[in-house]
Formats: sequence, structure tokens, C-alpha cells
Amino acid sequence: RSRSPTPLPHQRHAMGRGRKVESVLSELPEPTESQAIVRVTGTPGGNLVQVTDEASRTFLARVPSKFRNVIWIRIGGYLIVEREADEEAEGREVGKVQATLVHYLYRDQIRHLQSRSLWPSAFADG
Repeated sequence: RSRSPTPLPHQRHAMGRGRKVESVLSELPEPTESQAIVRVTGTPGGNLVQVTDEASRTFLARVPSKFRNVIWIRIGGYLIVEREADEEAEGREVGKVQATLVHYLYRDQIRHLQSRSLWPSAFADG
């Protein structure tokens, strides 16, 4: 009997991970109206990152499971986050989760946003 070999669990995982990494690196994302570009200011752990938006408001953003152990978020890096639609989110204290990571921005993606005039002026040094 000749059967095709079944991939081992770690091999299946590696193939999917490669496609995720490729998509994160090759996309040229642009924020929608409900999304914002933010700078990472801390990594408190527990799949959360502390970020600051262009108005210098600091809040926490959740890292979805599809990004965990696929990309590494560095302090000083830039993200596109989906803000919560909550009316009270503006006045919440710093320690509350107010957004979810949508995309980590790399150098080429930042240049693309700058060329399209979508880059926040507060992050002009980025």
C-alpha cells in the first residue's frame, strides 16, 4: 500500500505560520475611519501592549491570537489598531484595553503611508 505521508503536527504549524508571516510583511495596509496608527510605549505582558496615539493618549491594545508568536512587537514600533466603538473609551483610565492590534507596521509600510499622506504628523520622526 502506498499512502502519502501525513505531515507531523509541527510541520503543519510551520506551513501556516510561513503564510502568516509573508502576509504581514507583504501587505500595504491603510487605516480605516475606525482604526488608528499608534506607537508602542510598553509591553506589560499578557498579550497586551501599551500604546500612544497621535493625541498623546496612552492606552492598552490587545494582541489577537493570530499574531502571537508570529511577530515580535518592539517598543518604539508602530501599529494599526482598531479602536473600541465604546463612547466612554475616550475618558477611560490608562490601564484599560481600548483597542485591538490589526497590523504591525514595518519600514516599507510606513513609507507607503507617508507617501499617501496617511501618516500622523505627531509621528513625523517615524
